[in-house]
Amino acid sequence: MLFDEWVKDYEPIPTSHDQVLERFVRYLRPEGLKDETIGYYEKKLRPLVDAWQDVPLDRWSRRMFEDYLASKPQWSTSSRRKMVAPAKRFRDWLVDQDADVRDFVGRFRFRKEPARQLAVLELKDVLRSLEAARSHRWLELPLGLAALAGLAKGDIRALDWAEVDLEAGVIRRPRQKRPDQTIRTPIVPPLRAILLRAYIQQGRPDSGPVCAGMPRNGDAMNEVLKRHEERSGVPAAPRFEGGWHRYRRSLASVLTGLGIEDSVIGAILAHTPGSKVTAMAYQVVPAEALQASMERFADAIEKAQG
Repeated sequence: MLFDEWVKDYEPIPTSHDQVLERFVRYLRPEGLKDETIGYYEKKLRPLVDAWQDVPLDRWSRRMFEDYLASKPQWSTSSRRKMVAPAKRFRDWLVDQDADVRDFVGRFRFRKEPARQLAVLELKDVLRSLEAARSHRWLELPLGLAALAGLAKGDIRALDWAEVDLEAGVIRRPRQKRPDQTIRTPIVPPLRAILLRAYIQQGRPDSGPVCAGMPRNGDAMNEVLKRHEERSGVPAAPRFEGGWHRYRRSLASVLTGLGIEDSVIGAILAHTPGSKVTAMAYQVVPAEALQASMERFADAIEKAQG
C-alpha cells in the first residue's frame, strides 16, 4: 500500500527548467519558510535557470556557476555571495528528487579579483560637500565624522557623547566586535567646530547618540547623501564605490599624500590587526603619531580652504 501511494504521488523531474524551479518553489512552501524568503529564493534562482535553460541538468557544473557570477559585473560582491545559499538548497533538493545533477555549488569559493583603486574625492571636494551640508538638518555632523575622522557608517550611528572628549580633542570608542579594545581618534579643529555646534544645540548632553537627528536606517542615510552630493556638485562615483565609505577612503588618500605611514592610517581608520583591507602588517601606533598625523591633516585643510 505504501508503495502504491508512493507511485501515485511520484512525479518525474520535468524536462523544462522553468517547471523544475516552479516545483522547487512549491516544495519550499510546506517547509515553513516565510513568503518573503521563498520569493527571495525564486528571485535569485530565476536568472540562473533562464541562463542555463538550454543546458541539461546533468551538465550543470561549478565552472558554469563561477562563469555565471563572473558575468554579472553590475552585481556587488555581496549580491554574488547571496546567490550561493539558494543555489545550494536548489541543488540539494534536486538530489533528493533523484535528478541526475552534479554538485555545481559544492564548497564554492569566489574568484580572487585583482586589487584596484576605488574612487576617492579630492580634499577640495570633501570640504565643498561639508560646507554644503552645513544647512542640512542633520547631515553635517555624520558627514564630518566620516570625512574628518574616518568613522564608518555603523560607528557614526553608534557614537555616544560619552565617547567624545571635546576638551582633550579625542574620540575614544570600543572597537566593533572587540569591545575590550579602545579606538582613539584625534579630533581636528574643523570637526571640533562641527561637534561643538551639535553639542550646544543638543543641550550639552553627558551621554546619548551624537547624531541624534539622523535616521537609523542605512538605506535612508545613503539616499540623503546621494541627493546631497548631486545638489552640491560633488563628483559622482562609479557604481558600488560611492556612499559614506568614499569619505573614509578619501581621508586615507589625503593622509597617504601627506606621507603618513600605512600603519598610522590603518590605526586612524580602525582597521583590525592583519587586515587585508590595509594590506599591511598591523603595528601598535603611539598616540603621539596619531596626534601628529591629524595635525598635519588639519594644516592641509587650512591650505585647501585658503
